[in-house]
Amino acid sequence: MKNYKIPLVRYDFPLPQHSWSFDAHVTRAISIPSRKSWANNIVAGSSPTRNFVTKINVRGMSERFATEHHVTLPAFVDPTGELATKVKEDKAVGERVGIDHTPTIYVVGDSQKTPFIEVTDVTKLGNTIDQMKAAVKAETPAPKKKTASVPVARPAQ
Repeated sequence: MKNYKIPLVRYDFPLPQHSWSFDAHVTRAISIPSRKSWANNIVAGSSPTRNFVTKINVRGMSERFATEHHVTLPAFVDPTGELATKVKEDKAVGERVGIDHTPTIYVVGDSQKTPFIEVTDVTKLGNTIDQMKAAVKAETPAPKKKTASVPVARPAQ
């Protein structure tokens, strides 16, 4: 984002095969302020040598993440259901565009021929952004040259 000066737009898309995923997305929606990704940290905490993320322990793993980043989770994550509603709205957007796996990363541009490119290999994200920029540039017509206007002498009245 910094190198290319482009925005990141993120949507939550809990996968139904992960019983803990909806609760994890709701907890992430609290927007714990950190440079590290909450989701990546939680998944990294799930390995053969540690506990796997489950519906039961997602709160504990979230609290560990918050503690490591010097923030406090509220006692009740979503008492009004507002965050759950947002996650459901995000998921609906994903379903409308045909998302079936995560993470799904699209580079979106103004290209008429290629309006978006899916990034299937995160190590090639920069190359994909460059590819989109080139596609947009190739389709952008060169600006018309302005012709200088020559003043016309008018007879005095």
